[in-house]
Amino acid sequence: MSTNTHSISTLDGGVLAGIRQSIADFLRRCGLKYMDVAIDEAYYSECCQEAINRGFPMDGKYSIREYMDIGVAMASNAYTHLPAPLAPLEKGTESLSGWVSL
Repeated sequence: MSTNTHSISTLDGGVLAGIRQSIADFLRRCGLKYMDVAIDEAYYSECCQEAINRGFPMDGKYSIREYMDIGVAMASNAYTHLPAPLAPLEKGTESLSGWVSL
């Protein structure tokens, strides 16, 4: 049996700060500025409800809840150039289908 002498955390020793700096440097070279983005709470709630409707575990050992804010931030940033659904759909339909299926 071998022993693992490597750290189990990949974000120790200033790695996270180095990642942030690398991203900031890249954006600066591209002529872009990093901007903090607030999570859209209404969209987050709608995504959580859609996950529940689709049977994803939101509590317990296999919960995906801890990843929802990251997913919402990514979807919000990646797909904001697309038109939003025209209007909330009636109960029983997927109002997020245009966003979630991407």
